[in-house]
Amino acid sequence: SHEDPCWSSQGLIAYRDNGIVFPLHPGGAYHVDLSLRGTWVLDPETGEAERILSDGWCQAWSPDGSKLALMLGDGQIYTMNADGTGLTQLTFSESNAYPDWSPDGDRIAWKQSGGSASGVWIMSSSGENQEPVFPLSTCPDWHPTADVLLCEGWYDSAQDQGGIFEYDLVSESVTVLREHVGNIGSVQPRYSPDGSRIAFCELDVTGTASGDDIWSVWVMDADGSNAGQLTWDGGSRPSWSPDGTRLAYAREIWDYWDAGASDDGVLWVVDVETGEHEQLTFQWEAE
Repeated sequence: SHEDPCWSSQGLIAYRDNGIVFPLHPGGAYHVDLSLRGTWVLDPETGEAERILSDGWCQAWSPDGSKLALMLGDGQIYTMNADGTGLTQLTFSESNAYPDWSPDGDRIAWKQSGGSASGVWIMSSSGENQEPVFPLSTCPDWHPTADVLLCEGWYDSAQDQGGIFEYDLVSESVTVLREHVGNIGSVQPRYSPDGSRIAFCELDVTGTASGDDIWSVWVMDADGSNAGQLTWDGGSRPSWSPDGTRLAYAREIWDYWDAGASDDGVLWVVDVETGEHEQLTFQWEAE
């Protein structure tokens, strides 16, 4: 029910709430409360959350925490103020997702699908000067101190080599950090605030949580070494806390719609060093 967490430099977490009300009906059918669906902002210290927009996915904070970039239901990228005001459309064609701000806040990288140049694009934060930078890739994340984009996808034109890689916008060089192996994909990479580590998701084919393959949260050093798994009960879209000690993520189990467990489909946080987990958001219960 909750997805796409994004931690701001001010300590707030924006996320998508699908408005699903529990308990689920037999067979996995569910009810959506439209008054709950949309973009929410959570203070993880107090637990207080507020809906600021009735739409939105792939939320991304500007470096100073004053604005959000996000995708709306029309498949276009918008920006808005942190309180949901000032909604401004930036893209107007094709399908667009996964916006991410440059460290100075002047540019936004994003994924465009469709047309002759599907892949990662860059534009100014006002929507001007849109240009493709790397094809066949997605989920760009800007290095906190360098003109380098962390991406996932195919890094060769033949589309037979894929994984997580860095693309240097100045030298136009590619550095592969983690290759796809067989049916194991590494996705949704995100730099830590100091750029020393990378969080990402990988398919856990052991199925330890539910008997099925699930996505789990991992962390590795910025050069791709010392990769280690952090979650075994499902996890997607990891986002670093401002101090780099914790990761917020969405807990997702493949058989979630059948199980409907109270700790599934909501946001959790994990301490990167200790592995301690804490539930951040909770399911909406039918009255």
